[in-house]
Parts: sequence; C-alpha cells; structure tokens
Amino acid sequence: MHQNLGLVSSRVTFGGSPCPNEFCLASELITDLANFILHCAAWDLVDLISPHALNLQPPEFLNDSIPFAHAQWLDVELPPDDWGRVDVFIDDGIVFTPHLGNNISRAISAMLLAIHTLFHPVNTNEGVQRDDCLSLGKLQEEGFLTETPTILGWYINTRSLTIHLPPKKFQVWAADLAEKIKSKKISYNDLGKMIRRLNHATTACPIMRYFLNRIRHVLTK
Repeated sequence: MHQNLGLVSSRVTFGGSPCPNEFCLASELITDLANFILHCAAWDLVDLISPHALNLQPPEFLNDSIPFAHAQWLDVELPPDDWGRVDVFIDDGIVFTPHLGNNISRAISAMLLAIHTLFHPVNTNEGVQRDDCLSLGKLQEEGFLTETPTILGWYINTRSLTIHLPPKKFQVWAADLAEKIKSKKISYNDLGKMIRRLNHATTACPIMRYFLNRIRHVLTK
C-alpha cells in the first residue's frame, strides 16, 4: 500500500478480524449524520435526496381496525421528539418516526442520504469496478417503513407494543426443539445451535436464562 493512501472498506467483511467492530466507526458516523439530517428543519426533500430513495417500496400500514396499545410509564424521562430517531447495530440502520407531517418521507430518505453523502457513489467511469455500499437487494426487501419491522431477529409491532420471534423462525425453532426432545439425543453442534436459539428467545425474559445452566453444562462436558 502506498504510504499516503488509506483504504476503508465500504462493505462489512464479517470474516475479517478487523470487522465488524472497526466498521462500526463508519456506521455510527452515518447514524449521527442521519439523525442531524432527520432533525434539520431546513432540509428540502425535493432537491436533496439519495437516488436510491426513489426505489423503495411504499410504507406498510396495519388495518385501521387494529387499536393502538397504551404505553406504560417509563423508568426514565425522555424528551419529546416529533422527528424520530435513527439507530444502528453494526451495519443495520434503523429509523423510527411518528406518523406526523411529512415524517414518512424524511425517515425514508435520511439514512440513505447520509450514506450517499459519506461514501463515494459508484461511477461507471471508475477504473476499479465495485458494488454499491448499500445492499440493494436487501434494501428492496426490508428497507421500507412498516409498523411491524423485524429488527435483529425480533418481530416488533409498534401499534400493539409487542415483541416476539418472527412467525417463520418460531415455527422452525419450535419444531426442531420438539423433535430433539422426542428423540432424546442430539449432536454436539446441534446442541450448541439450540442453546444459541434459546438464549436469543430468552432476551424477552432474561431471567429464563437461569434454566439454560444444565444444558450449557452438558455442552461443556
């Protein structure tokens, strides 16, 4: 590498030892910029958006007959925020916003504009061919706004204020668990996989991890 040249990967390489922790520096910088854009009252969505914002699916809303749940009082006091908020976990950007004014259009464009600003867009005239820094296929499937997003393996219903495993994941995991209990035998690798699944499921009620002690003991033996 040339001594005056520095390279930053614009895509997460999970097999590489520096990733994904070093990529978090770029992700969090994008998130901070996206939050600034989302809260900027002077932002003009007509003249300043990412070109990818035009390719997203329209937002998905639940049926109007479904009532809104009443939120419980928080243990901490948070200031009101009518604009919404952007968060990130490694390379998964998450945007939440109340359905007020033109917040939907702002929420769709804020993160994409931040990425478009910080990463040099793909140009057909460049000598070195590369992919777009966005996962365009995943963006089409999961990048739209919805009242029931799946975030980090959890199905969140923002209207009923509930969280649970996605239906397909629950069906597969439950069927596999029932089969292993019935057969009364399991391989070492499958036992490790089952523990990881149960540990994920107990996130909703962490105290239930206490009951994984004996299963973990079997794995260590």
